[in-house]
This record gives sequence, C-alpha cells and structure tokens, in this order.
Amino acid sequence: MRDAAGKAARLLRGVGAGLAGLAAGLAMTVSAEAQDTRGEVAEARARAFERLYAAPQDRRAMLDYARLSVAARDYEAASSVLERLVALEPGNAEARLQLAIAYFALGSDAQASRQLTLLQAQPGVDPALSARAADYGRAADARNRVNSVSGVARLGTGWASDPDSANLEAGVTLTWRRDLGPKQDWVTRLAMFGSLPDASDRQTAYRFDLRTGPEFRPADTAIGLRLQPYAGLSRSRDSFGARRESEGVGLLVQRPLGQRAMILADLGFQSVTRDDGGPSGEGAVIDLLAQYRIGERVTLRGRLRHEALEEDGRDERERLAMVEVVHDLGVDPFGAGRNLQGTLALGWQEAERRQGGTVSRETEFASLTLRGYVDATRFVDMSLGRSERDAGFGSSARNVDWVSIRLGWEF
Repeated sequence: MRDAAGKAARLLRGVGAGLAGLAAGLAMTVSAEAQDTRGEVAEARARAFERLYAAPQDRRAMLDYARLSVAARDYEAASSVLERLVALEPGNAEARLQLAIAYFALGSDAQASRQLTLLQAQPGVDPALSARAADYGRAADARNRVNSVSGVARLGTGWASDPDSANLEAGVTLTWRRDLGPKQDWVTRLAMFGSLPDASDRQTAYRFDLRTGPEFRPADTAIGLRLQPYAGLSRSRDSFGARRESEGVGLLVQRPLGQRAMILADLGFQSVTRDDGGPSGEGAVIDLLAQYRIGERVTLRGRLRHEALEEDGRDERERLAMVEVVHDLGVDPFGAGRNLQGTLALGWQEAERRQGGTVSRETEFASLTLRGYVDATRFVDMSLGRSERDAGFGSSARNVDWVSIRLGWEF
C-alpha cells in the first residue's frame, strides 16, 4: 500500500485552503463581546478543572466545574461529575438542578424529570431555584412521553469531477423511541438517502436502512452502558443501477470510558443478495468506533469495519479504516448559540474477492467539512473532498474531486 502520509498530503492539496478561507471570513462577523464571554467561561472552567483535579472530593469544585460545563454545552462532562456530587449530597438542590439540565440537554428526559421531582420535594429550596426547576420540569414533561421521535433531515447539491456532473441529494434519519419501563426502551432507527444525477448515463441512487430492537441500560444514567440486540434490513441501488439487499441481526454495544472517551461496537450477521457481480450469501459484519475528546474543542474519532460474504466457493472481504478530527472553531457567526465546526476525515477502504485467485481494489479518500448553525436546529454543511481508487474488479483506476453544500434540520 502506498505511503499513507504522502497520500494524505496529495489528497488534501487545495482542499484546506478553500474552507479555511471561508471559515476565516465567517469568523470576522463574530462580535468581540461574544468572544470575550466564551473566553471567560473557558478560562473559569479550566481553573475549576484544575481545582477538581487537585482535590477530586472537593464538592464546591465539583459544582463549579459542572455548572461551567453546562454553560460550555459539555453536558457529558457535567452529568458525570454531578452524578457523583448528588450521590454524596442528596440535599444539594443546585447540583440536582444542574444535573437535570444536563440530562435534559442529552435527551434523557425521564431522568431529568426524576431529578426535578426530587428537587421540588426538598424542603427549604430557594424560590428562584424552585421556579427554574418548575420551568425545566414543564419542558421535560412535554418531551417525556411514551413515544418520541427525533432525527435529522438534509437537502443539498454536489458536484463530482468524474464524470463532470452535479447531483441533487436528499436524506433523512429518524429515531423512534418507545419507553418500556425503567432502564429499557424499544428503539427503531430509519435512514433514507437519494441522489439524482444530471449525467445521462447514470441512474437515481438510493439507500434505505431500518434497524429495530430493545435497548437496555444496566446503569440508569444518561451516558452509561447501552446494549441493543436488533434486527435490520437494507435496500440500495448505486448510480450504475446495481442493487443490493440484505437482512440481518446483531448486537450494538455503547460504552463510555470516563468523561472523555466512548467506544461503540456493532456485531452483526447478514444475508445479502446483489446483482453487481459480487457474491451473494451470508457473512459477518464487525464495526468498531471510538471517540476521544482532546481538550475542550477537539474530538478524535476512529472507525474500523470488516465485512465478509461467502457463496459457493466465492468470498469477498471489505475493510474500512477511517479517522476524523472534529474541531469546535470557537466562533458563532449567526448568533445561534452553537459554534462553527470543522471536520477533517481521512480513510482507506479495500475490497478483496477470492475465486481461484485473489483480486483486490483499494480506495483512499479525504474530506474537509465546515458546519455552521443558523439557529438552534438548522445548519449548513459545506464540504470538499477527493478519492483515489485503484484498478480492480474489471474497472479502471479513478480519481474524483467533489464539493457539496447541504442544508440540514435537527428535530
């Protein structure tokens, strides 16, 4: 395989300059006052963290760090510290309110409601704090229904260099969650994507994925271990008309590792039918993801995926390795309360087929994405990227540059 460092440099040539200039232009619109406020919160939070690091049992330091983490929108860190503090001081009303706020922001509305109920039952609570708790309680109760639906919708356009064509793209992901009682929900996830090319030799591409099953939370906390056995199906067609259908079962495991790290393992078995020349059959899928927050603004993500299929003496292996660096740029040009975010992605993919002999094909890719929120739920994504693919499977080598812009809505 070619040298990864040299390849990454070639892939990113010219990509960084475009989005870096765009980010700089948007950053100039941010007011100095907003910058100062965010800087003060970050500095105060860093000082509180130093106090907490020096004295892990200092309850005042716990509360200060948690309150500032909520202000900085780092709700995972806040909830982790506050769960410890509330266990040590069940009567600490301020800590319980901050924990409810963190749970509410993380989408754990049932747990937020529970904390608010306990707070309001405490004697001698400050009236102003009690009023804040009542406001959050009404909001949490409105969201904390037996059924809840959340998701993201996107609509945009993209251009690719090979062939020289533009695509109209649309997609939506939905998560339906039904409360089954303490520590368990039934969770159904649906993802749909479609692309309409303007090239006459291409077809409309689409992908449909459905996964459903019970989710268990052995520890009833917002960010604890989660286990979901599931059944799923997938349908797709690429722009050349090749179709793929699959059904399968699996187990999804999500495990936090301290306040900054998280791992997710998706272990599945599937049956695949396809008409693109590759084998149809049965096989295993292993998908591993890891995330680690480096400091307050940088998050590192890694992914490894292995998929195997076998059919009558033929088999195919697909491997994927990808790294993402997500950086909070610290600016909010639209006054939405959410900062600009840049994401750099580098990846490598290999497909290998064996039938008498072995044929393989490698693809390397890189992309840079800038996301800006225009309000609390609506955003704009702008991306540039490049992929380089070796010859293989009856096709020639292919290098593609692409750019896209998408409008999105979180709900």
